[in-house]
Amino acid sequence: MCENRNNEPQSPPDSLKTDELPEQPGKEAKVRYRESPAPRPPKHQIHERAQIPPVPEGEMVPDETPSPPVELD
Repeated sequence: MCENRNNEPQSPPDSLKTDELPEQPGKEAKVRYRESPAPRPPKHQIHERAQIPPVPEGEMVPDETPSPPVELD
């Protein structure tokens, strides 16, 4: 059963009956024989991880151009 716009149950329309459709004849397909399988596509290469630059050792130095502090509401 289906429902219409008013959520009232209704039967499906008669035009949907599949047992009355004409039978469709099949088509013969020609397949070319291969002696060996087709070559595999190349594997997808994933890039290497980004190399994080090393932190230079030495005395702590403050940032010359610090960002302004964040204002919270």
